[in-house]
Formats: sequence, structure tokens, C-alpha cells
Amino acid sequence: MTWEQVLRGHLRVTEIVRDGALFQVELGTWPSSEERAHALTERQARVVGLVARGATNAEVGDALDLSEASAGALAARGLSRLGLARREQMVVVRAALGDAPADAPSLPAARVAAQAELLSRLSPCQREVALLAVEGHPNVQIASLRGTSPGTIANQLVSVFRRLGLSGRATLAARLLGVA
Repeated sequence: MTWEQVLRGHLRVTEIVRDGALFQVELGTWPSSEERAHALTERQARVVGLVARGATNAEVGDALDLSEASAGALAARGLSRLGLARREQMVVVRAALGDAPADAPSLPAARVAAQAELLSRLSPCQREVALLAVEGHPNVQIASLRGTSPGTIANQLVSVFRRLGLSGRATLAARLLGVA
């Protein structure tokens, strides 16, 4: 079960589960009649591949000679075809699946250490908000889970991005998961 099989529409993400700071991706198959509809075009696969490493639309556009708007539209179509709601979920899926053999550990020790170092630079509140954001929860949902306002969550995420020198949720996910 690899990232390539997801891109080709053979497998679908059924659930993304977080255990502490570690993520697991559960996969299933599409009904055979739907498999082709979920396969990405070559261009969408290239865009999704870059986004899954935390690239912004501008970076994708520069790398593939596309406008920023075209890169965003291709990324959105790719997300939709893969059955994912948010860009950071794509990063989590790519990091969890990789192209490693099925019996390989999903999170090497070096990546765990890098993730722990990154998370140690955040307060406990920022850490929880960051992990919920990486899971793909929108601000409104994070606010509901934490009993605060969406504006507070937005401010906390901006603080996280500044503290870590990152530009957004997808780059946060890429750094936490060691794919950037």
C-alpha cells in the first residue's frame, strides 16, 4: 500500500488517526466502478506530490511553470479526487505512506526526534492546536474542541507559524512529519 496506489485511485484514505503526536493512515479500496474516477491525472499527481511535501501554490507554480491560481485549482481537484478535505491531510497521508515496504516502521527514530524538538519549542496549548491543525481540523472545529473562539485559534496558529518560521498549515505538517 503506497502513496502511488493512492494517486492512481487504487486505494483511498478511510481515516487519519492521531495517537499523541504520531499519525496513522487507514486505507481502503474504492468500489471498482469508482476507481478510475479517483485516479489523478499526471499533472494533478505532480501538483499533489509537491503540496504533500508542504509546498505553497506559489512554489508549485514556480516548480511546474504554472500560475499560482492554476496550481491551487489543480491541488483542490487532486484533494477532491483523493477524498481529502484539506492540504495538510495530504501531507500526513504522504508522510505516513511513503514508498517504504509495508513492514518498515512508519516513523523512523530520526523523524521522531526531529518532531519532538520542533514540538518542544511550542507551549502545550500551541502544541495541541498545531497537532489538531495538522490533522486537518478547521479553526472552528479546533475552537469547539478546545472551548475557545475561532479567532483565538487563528491567533495561536499564527504564533506557532512565527515561532517555527513556517508559512502555513501544510508547511507545518511537512515539518512535523519530516517530509520538508
